[in-house]
Amino acid sequence: YFISLVPTQLQFLLTTKPEFLQQFKTILLGGASPWNSLLMKAREYKINLSPTYGMTETASQIVTLKPEYFLKNNQSTGEILPHTHVYLTQERLIKIQAKSLYFGYYPNYEYQEYLITDDLGYFDQENYLYILGRNSQTIITGGENVFPKEVESIILETNLVEDIAIIGVADETWGEVVTAIYVPQDEKINLNLIKDTIRQKLSPVKQPKYWIQVQKLPRNQQGKLNYRMLQKIATSHLNRKNPLQSKQ
Repeated sequence: YFISLVPTQLQFLLTTKPEFLQQFKTILLGGASPWNSLLMKAREYKINLSPTYGMTETASQIVTLKPEYFLKNNQSTGEILPHTHVYLTQERLIKIQAKSLYFGYYPNYEYQEYLITDDLGYFDQENYLYILGRNSQTIITGGENVFPKEVESIILETNLVEDIAIIGVADETWGEVVTAIYVPQDEKINLNLIKDTIRQKLSPVKQPKYWIQVQKLPRNQQGKLNYRMLQKIATSHLNRKNPLQSKQ
């Protein structure tokens, strides 16, 4: 018994019918990066979840985590499947060779030896692949690189926020500043508590300078964040906070 879901489908079923999910031997999860609180909830219900990594250009998954390792709190995306070779460039971009690799984009069909993605990652000592996030979403603040997924994971682990997105907002002094748009677990949770909890876990450069509380993050049906809307939310919030700056 297998089923394949995207994160928003998993969230819906965990909320409404977790017992339905418990009957499956394996539940493949892909289509978008799952948020940490969703994975934690799946572990609480002992769901046989199998996170995957892949894309249209690779004809779906090329890396998969077995359910038994997911339930043992393995935080990776999994192991490389037999038909695939995955390498990392010097910049830590994921480079893929696979029998399932695409032949190009219409109308230019031709053999592709490999695909260099926009995804950043690393392997641990047991060769499990961890995804750091999109290279194009890396925040460069004061000359330092900040990977949003790393910051999001640390904040989610506090169990003080239900959902969060870390983005970079343009700044004349720093180039970009780390900005958190978040949904608290409880309306009564004080922001200072969140800041104090992550202070020892993140270096100062990675700690968000701006915090914007919202009721819900903009996601599509697959659970992928709408970064254009996130930038609009941040811009609107900061302009209200600094009306004189917005007029300059």
